[in-house]
Amino acid sequence: MMNTLVWVLLLMLMGLLTWLLIRRGINVASFTAVTTVWIFVALIYFIEPRTIAEIVIGKLAIKRDVQAAREIRGQVEKIAGEVQTARQEVKQTAADLREVVEAVVEMNYLAVRTRNKFPMPNPAAGRFERDLNVLAEFANPVESNRRQWLNEMNEILKSSGVQV
Repeated sequence: MMNTLVWVLLLMLMGLLTWLLIRRGINVASFTAVTTVWIFVALIYFIEPRTIAEIVIGKLAIKRDVQAAREIRGQVEKIAGEVQTARQEVKQTAADLREVVEAVVEMNYLAVRTRNKFPMPNPAAGRFERDLNVLAEFANPVESNRRQWLNEMNEILKSSGVQV
């Protein structure tokens, strides 16, 4: 409605200016200057509401996107914290498990090495040795550390008077 009113006023003004130009009420330079200014005013008025609306819509979309990005960033940081906590818990659980396995292996190693005092049937002893080796590899995955550990246990047995 407003756009139509502006165009009607522009046309009426142009008609009045044209009539004044014909009646020699204004010169051509004044007619051209006033007409140019009013055409620019009409174009700006006609284009501006759309442009402002587009800018406002774009600004709202950017604000919405920024807010969504902040929410996502918060969620990612929260998940990253949870992952870090889970990693630490897994490392601690693995360390605890290795400690328990090491204790079990030590007890079993000592039991196997002292089996001369407590004889065991051959098939059971073989199985016991095999399982002991599997547990020892898990408790100390690095072979040099495992050998050192087993040597330390052998020294304990020798100092106790057990033949290794």
